[in-house]
Amino acid sequence: MAMNKKTSDFNSFIFLYKKIVLKYLFFYKYRLFLGCSIILLTSAMILPFPLFTKRLIDDIIPHKDYTELGILIGLILFITVSEKLLSYIEQTIFFQVNCKIMLRLRKDLLSKIGKITLQEYNKMGANYLFSRINDDVGKLQNIFADSFVNIFKRIYYCFLGQI
Repeated sequence: MAMNKKTSDFNSFIFLYKKIVLKYLFFYKYRLFLGCSIILLTSAMILPFPLFTKRLIDDIIPHKDYTELGILIGLILFITVSEKLLSYIEQTIFFQVNCKIMLRLRKDLLSKIGKITLQEYNKMGANYLFSRINDDVGKLQNIFADSFVNIFKRIYYCFLGQI
């Protein structure tokens, strides 16, 4: 039974992902785990805001309880500032990991270019090889920086929102 082109492309993508991408991600597994943990924490910090709004509208405003209003505003400010600070730390962690992965990837590719024969090097040309390193690594950088983190956040928000 012959595989169609889409299945073959998908299988080659999975192979490439397992062989290359996970190798680089695994090297920074602790930082990635810390970044993902911060994503979970910041997402959980946002959850009580609808309850705060309900409490404000149903109890505090009708009863004109200014003390509780001050406490609630202070709590909202504290949670918001804490969430933004943790979000900054999370973005910094993922940015640093992204840059380090791309640097390692470029170094590995350059070392592989150093090992090819002179005939292969002349056949492909230096401009082609180095433009591929810059372009392909840059495309991978966009995937790591934007897609990986945002997909993880969206999945987490979807599941956490259902609780």
